[in-house]
Amino acid sequence: MFTVKKKLLLIRHGKTEWNNEARFQGSTDIPLNDQGYQQALKTAARLKSWQGAPIYSSPLKRAMQTAEAISGGKPVIPLEGLTEMNFGDWEGERVADIMKKDIKALAKWHCDGFFSTPENAETWEQIYNRVSQAVEVCLGGESERVMIVAHGGILRAVMINLMNLDPHTAWRLAVYNCSISGIDVCPKVNNLVFLNDTLHLAVEEGCNVPFRF
Repeated sequence: MFTVKKKLLLIRHGKTEWNNEARFQGSTDIPLNDQGYQQALKTAARLKSWQGAPIYSSPLKRAMQTAEAISGGKPVIPLEGLTEMNFGDWEGERVADIMKKDIKALAKWHCDGFFSTPENAETWEQIYNRVSQAVEVCLGGESERVMIVAHGGILRAVMINLMNLDPHTAWRLAVYNCSISGIDVCPKVNNLVFLNDTLHLAVEEGCNVPFRF
């Protein structure tokens, strides 16, 4: 049996208008839309048993708004290292428009999102270094339960850091809006317990979907 040192929840922010328009948001500060806010409330209802656990968040609005809904009014700790990766020349561009201009580049990015990046984008080394430092901060406290609210790319980078995954294949991990993933942080080998849980988003209101982790 592995000795579990901490339990870590990874939560992606709720939807934005740019999500619905299939635009590259990256480090652009886009807030939640109404649907995203409702998703955040459903996530909060699902995670009631975790209230009181420290929440670390990307400082971008869409993540902070999601984290604040989950925190139930308690302080959220913003960390610059959890900001979404910068997509350079693709920031704000619609996927459909990029497909018309350079479908080969887009196809490469879909297969290897941390390395087949557009011009002027943040490099994998830059992303990994800042995310690694942020993970150390998040897990450095005394609490046995910790939550991180961030973005699809960054949560994949967190999993790479903690699970020693291949960064060339990690973009194949599904991380949907307001999904929950759980990691047992152990002294020697960490364990990905579950990935991309979105059962709470299927209910009309409140949440009667049990959560045990």
